[in-house]
Amino acid sequence: GINAEYGRWSTCHIKQWLTSRESSNKQTKQIQMDSAKNNQERAEGKTEEWSGWAKDKIGGLIGNEQMQAEGKGEQLKGEAKQEHAKFKERVIGTTEQIGGAIKKDVGKLIGNEQMEAEGKATELKGQAREHVNK
Repeated sequence: GINAEYGRWSTCHIKQWLTSRESSNKQTKQIQMDSAKNNQERAEGKTEEWSGWAKDKIGGLIGNEQMQAEGKGEQLKGEAKQEHAKFKERVIGTTEQIGGAIKKDVGKLIGNEQMEAEGKATELKGQAREHVNK
């Protein structure tokens, strides 16, 4: 039945999956690079938001409606940039959660406590990343 099929899958494929650590390390490095880019995008967005806010207020003080409008536009653009970066971080978090859950379950299935613990850690890291970027 299902257990026999699952047993065949585990002997045929889990060993191959376990040996793909190099690929997993490359993916981890890519996630770290993407996350760093997202953090930079958030910082740029925050700077643009604050710059726009200042331009809006100065325009209001000196009665320059065009400056105010430009400032509001920059502020909205900065906010959008931050939201885009947060969305990408949530996607990374979801990916980490799913990958971690799979690794945890495979570790449990084959009796590898270290793999199970690493999977759980990755799953929790993904949950935290999602939570921080709401």
